[in-house]
Amino acid sequence: MPADRLERPGFDMPAGACDAHMHLFGSADRYPPSRAARYTLPAATGRDYAETAATLGLHRAVLVQPSFYEEDNRCLLDALRRSGQKWRGIVMAPLETPLSTLRSWHETGVRGLRLDLFRARASGLSGPAIHDLLASAGKLAQRLGWSVDIYTPGSLCRDALPVIARMPCPVSIAHMGYVTSDDADDEPPVEHFIASLAASGNIWVKLTGPYRLEQAGTGHAGRMAEALIRAMPDRLLWGTDWPHVMAPPQDSGALLNTLAAWCPAADLRKRILVDNPRRLYGFACPE
Repeated sequence: MPADRLERPGFDMPAGACDAHMHLFGSADRYPPSRAARYTLPAATGRDYAETAATLGLHRAVLVQPSFYEEDNRCLLDALRRSGQKWRGIVMAPLETPLSTLRSWHETGVRGLRLDLFRARASGLSGPAIHDLLASAGKLAQRLGWSVDIYTPGSLCRDALPVIARMPCPVSIAHMGYVTSDDADDEPPVEHFIASLAASGNIWVKLTGPYRLEQAGTGHAGRMAEALIRAMPDRLLWGTDWPHVMAPPQDSGALLNTLAAWCPAADLRKRILVDNPRRLYGFACPE
């Protein structure tokens, strides 16, 4: 949605507010898509995003490598270089990538490694193999001072939670663990799942993509978000998930105002929008 059509924030945005989950794309001739790309190239350049961020009062961002490019991180790295350290990045990369390469990316602004467990499961990995992948990624991230960002089906997130909680690095889980309204009644109960997330100490949760979790009007995503805010406000992040690929059109401003509906307390919103991403991704304190 064009920036001039976005809903404006209905509350005072704190200085240093961060969009902790967004994606960028570039021209196909310079950044060709993966052969396995599941959607067409969206119109979502750095300039487009900058207009959205300025409209919403978002001063920082965490650029997450989209599956569209798989492990070709050139678009992300180029965007980080242009950002002047206002953005951080989360890459997708083989675990065998040389440490020298990863450390050079760190200097560019990369602070995390993304695991797409939807893709891993589709490729035939399951059970112990996925657990081994998580453990290996955790060890690599620990060496770099990074986090691991997990994009995972809700059922797999629940099954792997004990393994994730033992990883030796911070772990962020996108889209509230992708526990949809369809599987909210699965075992373990959502309340136990959230309690386990809160008790872990190393797991962070992104309050992103509520439209991916429910049919409109069920209220499931809001109940999940409010329960997470009560349970673990110091390890929550918020993001637009811009440009909302593989989803109906979304208004990022309305999503920001939804956060305020879930979290009316300004001090808690500041934690989620400013303090928590600053701690996890190493941003400087707001001026």
